Amino acid sequence: MTLPRWKKLRRIFEIRNPWWSYRKDEFIMETGGTGEYHGVHSEGSSMIVPVDGAGRILMVNQYRYLNDRESIEFPCGSVRPGSDYDATAALELAEETGTEASSISAAGEFNPCNGVTDEICRVYVARGLSPRRAQKDPTEEFELHAVTPQELEERIASGEIWDGMTLAAWSIVRSHVLPRLAAALLLMSVTACSQKVRTGAEVLLEQRLALLSGKRVGVICNHTSVLSDGTHLVDALLKNDVNVTALFGPEHGIRGTAAAGKTIGDATDPATGLPVYSLYGKTTKPTAAMLSGVDVLLFDIQDIGARYYTYAGTMAFAMEAAAQNGKSFVVLDRPNPVNGAQVEGPVLDLGFRSLIGMFPVPTRHGLTAGELAKMIIGEGWIDDTRLDLDVVEMEGWKRSMWYDQTGLRWIPPSPNMRTLAAATVYPGTCLIEATNLSEGRGTAKPFEYIGAPGIDGAAAAETLNALGLPGVKFRPVTFTPAAGSDAGPNPKHKDKKCGGVALEVTDRSTFRPVMTGLSIIGVFRRLEPRKFEVRDGLMDRLLGSDIVRTRLNEGTPAGELLRLNAADFDNYMKMRKTYLLYPE
Repeated sequence: MTLPRWKKLRRIFEIRNPWWSYRKDEFIMETGGTGEYHGVHSEGSSMIVPVDGAGRILMVNQYRYLNDRESIEFPCGSVRPGSDYDATAALELAEETGTEASSISAAGEFNPCNGVTDEICRVYVARGLSPRRAQKDPTEEFELHAVTPQELEERIASGEIWDGMTLAAWSIVRSHVLPRLAAALLLMSVTACSQKVRTGAEVLLEQRLALLSGKRVGVICNHTSVLSDGTHLVDALLKNDVNVTALFGPEHGIRGTAAAGKTIGDATDPATGLPVYSLYGKTTKPTAAMLSGVDVLLFDIQDIGARYYTYAGTMAFAMEAAAQNGKSFVVLDRPNPVNGAQVEGPVLDLGFRSLIGMFPVPTRHGLTAGELAKMIIGEGWIDDTRLDLDVVEMEGWKRSMWYDQTGLRWIPPSPNMRTLAAATVYPGTCLIEATNLSEGRGTAKPFEYIGAPGIDGAAAAETLNALGLPGVKFRPVTFTPAAGSDAGPNPKHKDKKCGGVALEVTDRSTFRPVMTGLSIIGVFRRLEPRKFEVRDGLMDRLLGSDIVRTRLNEGTPAGELLRLNAADFDNYMKMRKTYLLYPE
């Protein structure tokens, strides 16, 4: 079937610039009717996906005037008169990334807005990158990002990358080019990390199921309690005829979807029919009635390596309940995602004990859940330490590993911990929760965006960058927090345009998140002394000390604040050695 065509009668008007023209035409249809059509004519555009020698993809962050926001995109430019697609691709690569490529190949093309423009955007992949100086357009400012394919897809899923042409180009590249790139990345991954990490859950199922033989098993779990093939632990246990009798859920629930701080009630798991007892809300510690049909409790939840995260508190309360009710307790260990070697922050004063800080450990404690469980018993930090505790250790994990070096798929441990980048800054920027600044909840980058209405982001970024904090840089950003299932119904400054800063970790081996978080608070206090507010009680619980908070309010520099309890920190580091299960 051939659809009827339209024929142009005349051009009513046309507005031109060097790249496109806006046209209004009068047309006649084959049926005889006439009408007017508005559209944009373009000579086309070239979008280029540059892949560096490490398999990372280069992208540019730039300000988009019509949207009044920043946008992370692939380099792209319009085909200039007298030029062509191929030359435009090479030119844009040089102008926007400062590189040239030994190989530039076309991957496909698309129309970016069918019905509005006749533009065809051709997509290229560039490899074999090397530096090249090029004249930059004075009206454009670019900030270069290098991301792995996984990080790119995480940023798309979170909404941080929202440019439609970039999304279309990625669908073409991913479908037709990525298999070769993935193979190269896999080879690099095998070289860099010869043995994939196997979690405690996998070791249990393959080697230690005898621990559960003849036992009634309760499982403390959530959506992170999965094997490397995506099978949930509970499903795997049932498949292996383990007598699972009850499930227990932490903050955010066993599906990980409840907003931060939301009270969760008991329920029945629709997939298995098992009772689900909530350990966040009115009840934080399993009761004797909840444990009446249980002989052993399994704990398998991905922690984040920061003292504030409530999953460690849930584990401790469950350990105490198990001891008091004569039940055994098994921790199925998982990686500390921000590595188990670096330790930073004030040691908690037990006078400020709460679910967001239960034990005298630093903010970033450098432990796995299994190591922390052993420390809790060994140091007598719960009321009854007569606990039959077993830790099923991981295989292949080293303390120096970050999560993206484990070979395991990142699953957000909580709704706002969407990426490893967020987890990396979290030990510091979680402190922002105790101020009237937004910590980025309700945006594409929770814990990476910090700000409030009326803040001069450029001044804040300049002041913070002048501090020379290790491993991080700051750039001005605007954002508008919005309600959602992850942010809850009322994130701070909901629906208000905020100015502030975005953190970009440039060297995570030297980055000090707690020092950075304290420095951010100090700078915003100095820049906006009349508007800046601190909730003292919450800040005390997060810092684990009213002394640190008092000195922070007085304007004491971050480095000096971290030296206030140096003796406690040194004692912790000595004591910690006793409980470490994994090599450096």
